[in-house]
Amino acid sequence: MENLRDSDSGRTMLEFYLSITPMEYLYFTFTSMWDINGYKNPYYQPDYYYTFGYSDYHPNTWGFLYSNYKNNIISKYNLYGFKDGTWEINYKTKIKDIDLIAKATYVPSEKEKFLSLTAYTPLNDYTSLSIGYEHYFHIDQERLTISAKSFLYDKFFVSATAFLYSNLDNQTDLESDYSYSFGWQDTRPYHFSVKYSQEYSPTRWPWRDEEYPSFSSGKISISMKF
Repeated sequence: MENLRDSDSGRTMLEFYLSITPMEYLYFTFTSMWDINGYKNPYYQPDYYYTFGYSDYHPNTWGFLYSNYKNNIISKYNLYGFKDGTWEINYKTKIKDIDLIAKATYVPSEKEKFLSLTAYTPLNDYTSLSIGYEHYFHIDQERLTISAKSFLYDKFFVSATAFLYSNLDNQTDLESDYSYSFGWQDTRPYHFSVKYSQEYSPTRWPWRDEEYPSFSSGKISISMKF
């Protein structure tokens, strides 16, 4: 939100998202961004990213995902190759009201490998809870993720996530301590959704030495589904 007051403090852009399903459970997504203001981030400001994979939502099924979220910049010909993406194999199952998904992830260019297990369950008609565990093989690190989302009134929701690390020395500058969002979520076609999120600025708990982002550094998005 800071760039609403200062044009040089944040990125203002139009975002185009395309999702194609050529056959059942097989998908391809492409997202491109067009900058409106002159903001330049020296670290990460991609022009596009893409994913494809196979995802069957039924229990006891396998799936896979390829994603490339690198800093792909067309104007500078900084186009990352296919080998720079991330590969994932996953398995979904269900135990009573708890959905479980196990993932094995590999990033060939970074030689990163990790396993994760996530459990998701609805607490009632309005609130859901998920707990995830990740084990990293390439570094001495484990992470526990606890998330909750609740619809307080009609389509107005709030959500929050806490990230707990086994080794804070190996926590990178891009890994957050927490995230949160709230807004109006309407998934019906031709209806607007409005969301505020503090999910992309690396956050730190107030009692830690590092600075943590203010409320004004969050992101506001307005979207409509077609």
